Amino acid sequence: KQATIAMPIFNGAFSLPGVFRYLELEQNKDRVARMILINDNSSDDSERSLDDYCNFASFNCLTIHRKENQGLAQGYNQGIEMAVSPLVITMHQEILFTDEDSFAKIMAPFDSDSANCAGYPKILHPSYIWNKCNFWQKAMLSLFVDKKIPMLSGKFDCFDVAVLRSIGKFRPEIFRTAGEDGDLRERMRRLNYTTVATGLEVEHMHNIESNFGWKQYLKKECQIAEAQGVLLRLYGLNTVREFGEIFFRLILFFGLFIPIINIAFVILVVSFGYLYSARAFNDSSSLNQVFKLYIVNLVILPASAVYNIGGYIKQRQSV
Repeated sequence: KQATIAMPIFNGAFSLPGVFRYLELEQNKDRVARMILINDNSSDDSERSLDDYCNFASFNCLTIHRKENQGLAQGYNQGIEMAVSPLVITMHQEILFTDEDSFAKIMAPFDSDSANCAGYPKILHPSYIWNKCNFWQKAMLSLFVDKKIPMLSGKFDCFDVAVLRSIGKFRPEIFRTAGEDGDLRERMRRLNYTTVATGLEVEHMHNIESNFGWKQYLKKECQIAEAQGVLLRLYGLNTVREFGEIFFRLILFFGLFIPIINIAFVILVVSFGYLYSARAFNDSSSLNQVFKLYIVNLVILPASAVYNIGGYIKQRQSV
């Protein structure tokens, strides 16, 4: 079987050269029927990078330049609708391959069992990339450095096109900048579709631009918190432990207002200010940066609570 690659791009000029270089090193290029590159009204040099790549690419490329920004989920959907093969691979603009046989490996579940509807890799967050980030990006990624996370996330997943179309694809009307992957995973799980961990490993490069600051860090945390609130409203929780893992910041914040135990929560909150980004704290030689990060980490607690609740009430992610 062949697959169509759907890659939405927004201000990806910093990562695209590396992504394209790894794409060209891949074997089994004949497994890719078409590569659809969707420029989501980028304001950087992404348009030129895409057009230049398509002039020498080893793939059948189709480039789409949008006149207005519509978001990641809508970009995936456009690629799914335009797929010219029974399979589609959703690919993030910051994914780097660690294997020259990535296409065959991500499609392997469909070679052995036509009933499978999705295959996914392990996402790596290697320290060599983390070390290139600025201080605030390091803070954002501190918990994930050198970890391998097997998850269907949209970053480099292979799907049965017919299945995606039958369940309504991604839902950009609800999830714009976060949560679209969790929503799709839960719908597939509830419909008893089979998703397979392929064993393939890919690296998530992340945005390593120098202008990423504390405001962007705080905004990203709020986006995730809002999406978590929406998912809670739509699907509830499978276990109490899941609530603790996802909404621990909400628990910490409201614990401060519960008589008797609030003293213990004060200690937990003070500890959180450091532990949440411990690796970034330890990496910094600037007391000024350390102080700012500690304060921002404390601000994250009430901000996340507000956006958790907002997402739950509005039933849509909008930040």
